[in-house]
Amino acid sequence: MGVNKIKIITPFSDIESVPRMAKLLDALDALNVEVEHWCWLREQREQKYHSNNIHPRVLLVGGGYSNKTLILYYIIFFLKVTSALFSTKGERFYAIGFISSIPLALMSRSRKIEYIFDNNDNFSKSHKWPKPLKYIIECFENLIASRAKIHIVPSKFRWMKADKNLRFLPNLPTKKTVARAKELSRKENYDRDGKFTIYVNGLLTLPRGIDKIYHIAKYIDADKSRIIVAGKLISEEAREMVKLPSVEYLGELSNYESLAQYFRSNLVLTLYDPSIEINRLAEPNKWGDCIATSTPFLVNNEVQTAKEYIDSGICFSCPYENKSLLPLINTLIANPRLLTEAEEKMSAYNQLDWEDRMREILEEFFVDNSYV
Repeated sequence: MGVNKIKIITPFSDIESVPRMAKLLDALDALNVEVEHWCWLREQREQKYHSNNIHPRVLLVGGGYSNKTLILYYIIFFLKVTSALFSTKGERFYAIGFISSIPLALMSRSRKIEYIFDNNDNFSKSHKWPKPLKYIIECFENLIASRAKIHIVPSKFRWMKADKNLRFLPNLPTKKTVARAKELSRKENYDRDGKFTIYVNGLLTLPRGIDKIYHIAKYIDADKSRIIVAGKLISEEAREMVKLPSVEYLGELSNYESLAQYFRSNLVLTLYDPSIEINRLAEPNKWGDCIATSTPFLVNNEVQTAKEYIDSGICFSCPYENKSLLPLINTLIANPRLLTEAEEKMSAYNQLDWEDRMREILEEFFVDNSYV
């Protein structure tokens, strides 16, 4: 495939700490695709680009990630994207999430736009919406999906309709990322060194169980175990947790730097508040990262998509809203054989290569110039 151009739209700008974004850009770079990134620069220190093929276009600045006026920034971002689309015609886009994709769906016919809808958030399921509002959001999601040339979801659990343009792309690390993580791990001598190490990364928020992780960090034996944490401190519980003696805070890491930490971890915590619909259908990158590095993980058993992994014996589970989490972790600390058995099962767990599947999707997208 020759040189192609695409515009990516995201409601954030940081490609280093968002695994999905970093993997996508690696795939586009491998195909020699020139990228213009339409983005929202939420914090001035965020934007990082390591490829000459990426050209940023910042549409909105400010707002951060957690404040009472954030909804206004989302509305402004939507309007900024819509305004920018008036100066385009006959171009290709890749939009991540609901907010980025609405303007494309509304203007795809008049501006002769082709786009990929990367439905990573399932917005209608991501919050406890009032029923009338949920219905409206679902209508817009259906519109976005129907007008997209390709609609991507991580698994069949996320979209129940058998649409012709639907493509499944599991959340797995790329071979390049795994190779860089292994190289860093060797360089830094990362190893499971005998001190029980729990790894927590990604969104450190209440819907991701940060209050329960904070409880573990307060009461776990810091002489025998530690919790390493990577990610943005966007909740009060997270900011307090990293002050504890049992916690080693690593800050915000790039995709491969984050993955390298798995090689020194005995267990990865992945908790999801099941009262939110999308959390019961979670398909986190962390599970794919665990499989790639043979690192056992723990998930609350209300997460429906985890059943395959629980039944396979490669992860551990307990209910979200009871007091069994800390006792389960203490049991694993006292019985390392349980973790060793999970590691062995995980080593034999086969998964498709992410970049091979993404290459197929991108080549299909660029194959012709017929407009939706």
